[in-house]
Amino acid sequence: MAGRLRELLQDLPPENRATLQYLLRHLRRIVEVEQDNKMTPGNLGIVFGPTLLRPRPTEATVSLSSLVDYPHQARVVETLIAHYGLIFEEEPEDVPGGQVRVVAGLNRGPAPRALVSAGWSGGASEASFKQRTDGGGA
Repeated sequence: MAGRLRELLQDLPPENRATLQYLLRHLRRIVEVEQDNKMTPGNLGIVFGPTLLRPRPTEATVSLSSLVDYPHQARVVETLIAHYGLIFEEEPEDVPGGQVRVVAGLNRGPAPRALVSAGWSGGASEASFKQRTDGGGA
C-alpha cells in the first residue's frame, strides 16, 4: 500500500506534495512522543483523514458513502504517517569522490507557499520561524 501511495503522490502538483510532506513530517514528530500524548498513527489518521481526504462529492450534505469512506481515509493517513520514510523516500545523491550522500526529500524544493507567505524561507530553523510567528514565544 505504501508503494502505491508513493506512486499516487507523484501526480500531485509540487506545491501540494511539499505541503503534504511537511504536514506528515510534523505528524511523525507527534508520533515520536506517543507515550506522552497518546497520539498513534491510527489516532492521527482518524483526526486528519476526513480533512486531508475529502469524501466523494454527492448531492446530500452527509451521505452514507461519506460515512463509509471515513475508515479508509483514516487508514490512508495512518499509512502515510507510519511509512513516511518509504513514501517520501530519501534519495541517494552522488557526490564527488564516488561517495553517496542522502538527501531528504523535504529539502529538495522550496518551502510550501503558505509557509513562505507566513515568513518561513526554509533556510531558518523551525524554532526561529516559531519565534517570529508566535511573537517571540512569550
